[in-house]
Amino acid sequence: MNYDTTIQKQKNTQREFDKTSKKASYKMKTPREIELEASTVYTSILFFEVQKEIYKAIFFCIYSYIGIKDGWKVYIVQNNNNKSEFKNEFKFLMKNVMFIYEYENIHFHFVE
Repeated sequence: MNYDTTIQKQKNTQREFDKTSKKASYKMKTPREIELEASTVYTSILFFEVQKEIYKAIFFCIYSYIGIKDGWKVYIVQNNNNKSEFKNEFKFLMKNVMFIYEYENIHFHFVE
């Protein structure tokens, strides 16, 4: 009986967190569309982490929106740090809650 009660309390708490997160409105730090898109995809805690990275990327990265290919939004992200000897370029595909990063024929998949 105690186990069922505890599990039910956890479910109720999670449901409340989900509801709060879905209704949240965030202050955007940049005029970037990618930040607005991230605010609709991530939960509050994850969004704030992603938002920090997007804000830092303004100073060290350049990105451009390429268009839509097979239902995926396509972005190219390039490293703009002149002090770094590495010049990275990433192809970023975004579709709702699924992301695929491509880097020199190596594919990293992240599904939320």
